[in-house]
Amino acid sequence: MMKTILTTSNSLHDYLNKWNNYIHINNTVPWCDDDEESPKLEMSKPVNCVPTQTRTSKILKSGFTIIQKKVKVRKNTKTPKITGKITKFIFSKGYGFIKSNKYNVPIFLHQSDITPNSVENLPKSTNAYFELQKDKNGRLVAKNCKIY
Repeated sequence: MMKTILTTSNSLHDYLNKWNNYIHINNTVPWCDDDEESPKLEMSKPVNCVPTQTRTSKILKSGFTIIQKKVKVRKNTKTPKITGKITKFIFSKGYGFIKSNKYNVPIFLHQSDITPNSVENLPKSTNAYFELQKDKNGRLVAKNCKIY
């Protein structure tokens, strides 16, 4: 994935070169808030500097630099465990629903998402903690469910 970043400079040197370039192109002098007695600054013709550590860069006429860098996207991030109670589980079909205090909607639970060592606790207890995810239709589903 490529991400475009707009930046004015990567270093003080680049910033000063762009400022000098702006002053030179517009035929102006730097503005000072001091008295009229302030010394005049001599400015040499600016040099365009392109940052070398970027993958792709382009200098626009306005003096801005467009930089494209590769960005890694995390797909698998850990979600916090949520507690709840199993309100209904149909053993013949292999699924059920969990009620959580945090969410007002029933959360779908498939038997393949129950940890193997806690399946035997299912008939005895209804307390569970699980990770919450969304399915392809946007509905809440319980993953890595442990019954205790």
